[in-house]
Amino acid sequence: MRQLPTEQLDRLAKAVNDMALLAVRLQDELTVTSKADGSPVTQADLTISGTLISLIARLFPEAAIVSEEHDLPLKKDAPWTFVLDPIDGTGVYSDGLPSWCVSLGILDEDRQPVGALIDSPRFGVFAPSLFIRLDPGGNALLNRKVLVLPPGKEGRGQVMAGSDAIRRMKVEDAGCKMRCFGSTVLHMLSPALIGRIHASVQTVGYAWDFAAPHAVLRSLGMDIVDQEGKRLVYDDALLSKEKVKGPLYAGLTSATDWLRSSLSWR
Repeated sequence: MRQLPTEQLDRLAKAVNDMALLAVRLQDELTVTSKADGSPVTQADLTISGTLISLIARLFPEAAIVSEEHDLPLKKDAPWTFVLDPIDGTGVYSDGLPSWCVSLGILDEDRQPVGALIDSPRFGVFAPSLFIRLDPGGNALLNRKVLVLPPGKEGRGQVMAGSDAIRRMKVEDAGCKMRCFGSTVLHMLSPALIGRIHASVQTVGYAWDFAAPHAVLRSLGMDIVDQEGKRLVYDDALLSKEKVKGPLYAGLTSATDWLRSSLSWR
C-alpha cells in the first residue's frame, strides 16, 4: 500500500484535535441554521470544514477532498481522497449533547477506505475523550494505543442504530436491544469499540458518514455491507454527495448476516 508522509499526517492529526477543541468551546454559543434539506448547520461546522480543507490542500495538493459543508470538484483520478465531516452529529451537538465528532476518512487510489482521524472530545466513555488515528498501512490507534477488537463479536447482542433506522425497522423478531447516540460515525464505530455492541445498522447517510469508520472497521476484520451483503463502494455518485439508499450494516460477517436476515423494514 502507498504511504502518506508521517510528518504531514501528524500536522493533520493535530489540526483535527484543535478543531474538535474549538467545537467544544463554541458549543455553548451556537447559532443554528438549516440547510436546503432541512438538516442543521452551525458556524462551527463551516469554520472546521474551511480550515481542514485549506490544510489538506496545502499538505496533499494531489488529493481529492469531499466535505459535507463545501462543494468541491471531484478529482476522479486522485491518488488519495479525503472525506470530511466537520461535525458528525450536528443535531446532538447543537443540543449541547456529547456524542458528536470531527471525522476525516482517507480513501486510496482504488477508493478503498484505508485511513481515518476521528476526534470525539466529549465522548467520556473513553475518558477524557475518544481519538482514533489510522494511517494508511498502519494500525488503528485509540487514544494513541493500538485498538484491539473486544472479544465475543461473533455473537448476537446489542445493536447501534440511527434514529431513522429505528423508526423504519421492525425489531420484534431480531432478539436484540437498540441503542442510538445521534452520530452516524460513532454508531458505525461502536462494534469495534464497545464490548456488548455487536453490530450497527444505518438507513441513510453520505460518504462522509461512513469513510472514516469504514477504514477502522476494515482494519479490524469488520466491514460495512448492504442488504445483499455487498461492501459499500465509494463510487462517483457517493463522492458527489448522493445519499446512500437502503440499510447498511457494520460488524463481523456473522453479525451482519444475522442482522440482514433478522430485520425487516417498514
